Amino acid sequence: MRHPKLLEILDAIAFAVGGTEVIIYGSQVRGDATEQSDIDLMCFDTKLYHGLLPLIAALEEQHQVPITLQWGNRSHYLKSKTAFWRSLRSQAVTIQDFLISQYTN
Repeated sequence: MRHPKLLEILDAIAFAVGGTEVIIYGSQVRGDATEQSDIDLMCFDTKLYHGLLPLIAALEEQHQVPITLQWGNRSHYLKSKTAFWRSLRSQAVTIQDFLISQYTN
């Protein structure tokens, strides 16, 4: 079960970041989210990360859902062999691609 406002939340973030890559991962992507699940996001640009924090806070308050935005090192994301990064790579998708897949199905 995905959060009922997930697409609305991701639309707002995608509008704010334009073509910049922000990924979504975790239970919302896998489809095993519960009512208590957060929305897990990661971006690879420090300036973007800090710029998104006020929007994330507003969306959390408006939709009453925890949104976890993390900053990640792109090189680690692409190359690291640790369990965390391998798991992230296996399930992560850009929010733009996630939205396209949801609106075209």
